[in-house]
Amino acid sequence: MSSDRRSRRPWTACLALAAAGLACHSGGARSAGAGDDNVAAVRATGRTRVDLLFVIDNSGSMAQEQEAASRYFGRLLRALVDPPDDDGDGRPDAVPVEDLHVGVVSTDLGTMGLTVSTCRIPDGGDDGCLLHAPSGTVPDCATEYPTFLARDPLNATDYLPERLAADFACLATLGTNGCGFEQPLEAMRRAAAEHQGPGRCNEGFLRDDSVLALVVITDENDCSVAPDHPEIFDQDRTDMGHLGLRCFLHPEVARPVEWFRDRLLALRPRAAESVVLAELVGVPPDTVCEGDGARLAECLGLARMQETVDLLTPTQLVPSCNTSMGLALPPVRIVELARLWREAGGGTYVGSICRTDWTDAAEGIRRTIADRLEPECLPYELEPEALTDPDRADPSCAANCALVELLPEGRTCAGDPACPPEACPPTTLDEVLAGTTAPCRVSGEAETCEPSARDLGRVVLPGDARFRGCLVRQEPGVFDADLGRCVAPADASGWRYVPPAWNDGPGGPCPRAVLPPWLRRERDEGAVLRLYCGLLECPFDRQCGPPGQPAESCCAPGSFCARDAGTGVGSCLQPDR
Repeated sequence: MSSDRRSRRPWTACLALAAAGLACHSGGARSAGAGDDNVAAVRATGRTRVDLLFVIDNSGSMAQEQEAASRYFGRLLRALVDPPDDDGDGRPDAVPVEDLHVGVVSTDLGTMGLTVSTCRIPDGGDDGCLLHAPSGTVPDCATEYPTFLARDPLNATDYLPERLAADFACLATLGTNGCGFEQPLEAMRRAAAEHQGPGRCNEGFLRDDSVLALVVITDENDCSVAPDHPEIFDQDRTDMGHLGLRCFLHPEVARPVEWFRDRLLALRPRAAESVVLAELVGVPPDTVCEGDGARLAECLGLARMQETVDLLTPTQLVPSCNTSMGLALPPVRIVELARLWREAGGGTYVGSICRTDWTDAAEGIRRTIADRLEPECLPYELEPEALTDPDRADPSCAANCALVELLPEGRTCAGDPACPPEACPPTTLDEVLAGTTAPCRVSGEAETCEPSARDLGRVVLPGDARFRGCLVRQEPGVFDADLGRCVAPADASGWRYVPPAWNDGPGGPCPRAVLPPWLRRERDEGAVLRLYCGLLECPFDRQCGPPGQPAESCCAPGSFCARDAGTGVGSCLQPDR
C-alpha cells in the first residue's frame, strides 16, 4: 500500500487493553490525564495461552489407559509448546503455546455420603479439585507438585518440554482406586467453574484470555447424578436394580446433557471460540465416531453405541468396543455433549480409548487446540528505520514508541541492578513524550544506562485513576543484513516491536509488541500497559473514525471499515469468508 493511503500522526493511540494487554495514548505530548478522546478503545487480537484440563477415570479398569494417557499426551504437551514443522517450510505449523497450565482431576465425586464398596470417599470423592500428589508407580517423580503444572516465558528456559511431559505422567497416573460411579461431566464442570476463584481448590488455573481445552478420558458412560437423587447410590434399594446398571436403568437421575452444554457456554463470553472439548472414550474405532465431531449424530445411531444389557452377563452392558486395551461401554452422554458443543460452534475431537495407539487422537486434539490459537497482534503498523530504509548503514531497529507500565499506587517499578533508581534524574511522562528526559548515569561512570523500568512518578488517567508510571526499556535488537530483519538479543529484558514483514509465522503476519517475561507476569498481576507512538500507521481501509477524522479510530487486522452512505459513520466488519 502506498504511503499516501496511510494516516500518520505524532504520539498516537494504538491499543487499549487493561490487564490483558496494551493500551495506547493519542494526542501530542500532553499529560496522561487528557480527555477520553485520547484513548483508542481497540481490543487486540491474540490468544497464545492454553489451560489444559484432563478429566481422567481412576476406577478399577483404567490402569492401561492411564499409562497410555501419560505417554501419548506427554507428546501432546511437547508439541503444543514446540510445534512441529510437518510441511517442511522452516516454520512451526502452529502458534507455539507460550503460557501453558496443565491440571488433572478424576471422575470420582463420591456417593453423596452413602456407602458403596467401590468408592473409598463417599462424601464428595475428589470433588473436581486438581490432583497433584505424585504417583507412587512412576519413576523419577518429584516429592511434591504445585496444584497444576505451569510453563511460561519466565521458566521456559529451565522447564524443558521433556520435563513437563514427565511431570504430567506423575500426575496423570492416578491409580485405580476411584469410585465405580464415574461422573466425568460433573467433575469437569466443578473443576472449570465451581472451584475457580480466590480461596477455591483450583484457584489460578483458568485464565479468561486462554484457550481452555477439556480432555475427558474414560471407558464408561457418564453418570453425573443430580443432587436430589442420592437413592441411586443406596445399596439397600434393590428395587433400583444392580449397582452396575443403575445409571442405565434410571437415566432420570442424571443431569441433562444440555445442562452441561449450557454450563460450558457460561464459562466465559463467546466460550465456543476458545473452549475445546476432547474425548478419549469407548466409541468403536474405525467408525464415524472418531475425528472432529462432524458425524457424531451418525455415531450415536450406530448399533454398537446403543446401551443394551448383556444377556450372557445380565449385570453389565454390552461393550461398544473390546480390544487388548480392555473393554469399554457406549459413552452416549459424553458423545452427545461433544455433538452439542460442536453444534454450538465449539472445537471438538473424539477418539477411541480402545485403540492400542493413541497417536492420531493426540495429534487430532493438538490440531483442534492449535486452531483456536492466535498470535497477539497490534491493530496498527509501525515503521522502524530498519524496515523503511534497510540499506542505510546500521539502520535503527527501534520503533518510535514509548511503552509505559501503570502500577496501582503503592507498588514500585521493577528494579534493575545495572541501572538503579538513584542513577536516573526524576522525570515524568510528559517529558518522555516531549523528548526532554535526562539520561540515567551510574555515579562515577561515563556511559549512560537505561533501566528495565524507569520511574515516571504519579500518572493520572481520565476519571482520576492514579497509577505509578514506569517507562519500559525498548530492546530493538540489531539489524542482520543477511536476514533482512532485526534480531533480538537472547537475554532481552525490554520490549520490542516486530512488524508484519518479519512476523510470518503461524496465524499470518501481523504487527506485534513482544513483552519480556517479567512484564508478562506483572501484566497478569494487574499492571496496565500503554504504548505511546510517534509514528503510527493505519491502512486506509481500516480507518474508521468519525467523518472528517477517519484516522481517529482503526479497525483490527483482518477487518475493514464500512461507512453508512447517509451519516458517514463507520463500523468495523469482518470480510465474508
